[in-house]
Amino acid sequence: MLNKDQFCALGLELGVATENLRLQVATVDLLHSLNKPENSELVRLHLHNITDALHSNLQAVINRIDDVACKLFSEMEELEKEARQVENTIQ
Repeated sequence: MLNKDQFCALGLELGVATENLRLQVATVDLLHSLNKPENSELVRLHLHNITDALHSNLQAVINRIDDVACKLFSEMEELEKEARQVENTIQ
């Protein structure tokens, strides 16, 4: 079962992931404002590179959130199992 420090660490992970997502949203907004047909080929190349990095970062955030969700779900299952055992003991 997770202790207080582990729960805090998971909470911090979610906080970091949230901030990362906010940064990615700002990046998408910036990219949208720069994505104009009149921009040079060099600008479009840089936009492509930034978009690739953005995709990688978003995938990393998704993976971190998935990891935290799995840990929390596993903990919930363990708590439910313990609750059933206590219930059975009482009966």
